[in-house]
Amino acid sequence: MDQIAGQLGEIAGSLFFTGSADGYISARDRRNRSPHRGDDGEDIDGVRCTDIKTSVMRYWPDPLRYRLMVRDDARRPNWIYVLALIKEDDALNVSLVGWAKESDLPKTPYHGDKASLVGAYIIMADKLRP
Repeated sequence: MDQIAGQLGEIAGSLFFTGSADGYISARDRRNRSPHRGDDGEDIDGVRCTDIKTSVMRYWPDPLRYRLMVRDDARRPNWIYVLALIKEDDALNVSLVGWAKESDLPKTPYHGDKASLVGAYIIMADKLRP
């Protein structure tokens, strides 16, 4: 489900930023030809320095209760990160909640009691740029 959500978020990002799915399709085609090589965060051809981070809304109906999480290996200077959310029972509707510059991310990663978040740089959705 998470991998499908990521693809849907990239398609939504392509539609939002370029007006078509072409940038997603060409990026996906390039990645499929080299499946063992990473994409270096390039989710959409023609949309440089933008990384779409997509999650499935499993816990709350309010998108602003979720968080943008960026792992250390995904951080790149001068990039932006977009939070996309998909309702678990409605994958056809992708919400592009907000975005953050790399410089907006916290200086230190999360080190709290939620093990799945440890090491991620986190911004709550209600603190993202609209």
